[in-house]
Amino acid sequence: GGAGRGGGAGRGGGAGRGGRGDNRQVQGGRGRGYVPSQLADARAEMTSHGIRNATRAQKTFVKRNGENVSYILWLFDNMPHFLNDEFRRVLQREDGQIDYDAFFRKKYRGKKTPEERKVDFRKQTLAKACKAILKDLSQTPTMETVDLEAVSNNVADSFFQYLCARKKKGGGLMMASCYSGYRSGLTFLFKRYGRTIPADLNDEISDLMKGVKRIANKARQAGEGAMHEGARGLTWELYLFFQKKFLELGTKEGIFAAAYAAVTMNLACRGDSTGMICTHHLQWSGDATAISFSHSKEEQLGNDPAKRLPRHCYCNPLNQQADFASNLFNYLAMFPHVIQRPNGLLFPFQDSSGMFHDQIRKICDLYKTEIERDFGF
Repeated sequence: GGAGRGGGAGRGGGAGRGGRGDNRQVQGGRGRGYVPSQLADARAEMTSHGIRNATRAQKTFVKRNGENVSYILWLFDNMPHFLNDEFRRVLQREDGQIDYDAFFRKKYRGKKTPEERKVDFRKQTLAKACKAILKDLSQTPTMETVDLEAVSNNVADSFFQYLCARKKKGGGLMMASCYSGYRSGLTFLFKRYGRTIPADLNDEISDLMKGVKRIANKARQAGEGAMHEGARGLTWELYLFFQKKFLELGTKEGIFAAAYAAVTMNLACRGDSTGMICTHHLQWSGDATAISFSHSKEEQLGNDPAKRLPRHCYCNPLNQQADFASNLFNYLAMFPHVIQRPNGLLFPFQDSSGMFHDQIRKICDLYKTEIERDFGF
């Protein structure tokens, strides 16, 4: 029996790798003692302000808000009559007060031309002004940005012209899923102002989106970009290769990476989810180690009990690289403080997924030729 297959390697980044994590001493929980900072943050978040912020995942809000800002700035440059009059004057005033001289006095070692830098700086300045008006998820925008009534009356010109303009640097078309994301951004913009897209307008948008997706898929078939969307799935053979090289590093970081990869691969989960597992989440279930999650990316409210069923991780005594128990044992022997805090995180580091990403990058750099030649990545 081998470890479960599926799932990609965890990804992450950021500063502050390693250490024993940011655990805070709080009262309650499983007796007095230390609990992960994630738990302390979750408890502190249960406020009226926190509830409003949690109605939508923060990453989703940032993405949708960014799409709205891009749409607003495109309207400002191309179809300003679709913007609210007062808001348009705010952007015009902000645009006229941009201090390019101070910007160009800063040292720059990049390859962009002065004109490209000027365009980028203008976009960043106006985007900052837009975000200041749109506010956070828990707050109401200070003023209307887009004239939603005008957009509703002429969605073909106001929004689908924008979709046609959204292209790659070389003029290539986006994937169909990208255009669907932009369309979701429009719905989100209506919701921010307490508005609902009328049924007849929603039908018109749906029909036009079918045309957008057909053209995008036609371009993909004709050679536009790659056929697959997102990251390629990690093959079982490449997973075993990484596990072998992690252990051959002969370092604490390599042992950590092998355990992190074994847990991620066996659970077929995201790397960030692996970093949220607590030690006491590991349970015996027959001849396997069972680990449960309170929710999944597809079902974040936790309403589906099937999503909370434990996932079983089995031993593989015939292959050390694939053996879940061996990799986890090596890690716990190297980091015994994890066992001393059973109510803490299994990987209690300040940036566990970032640490794992560093080790992945190290192996990719050391064995670049072999990975490309033998596995096609």
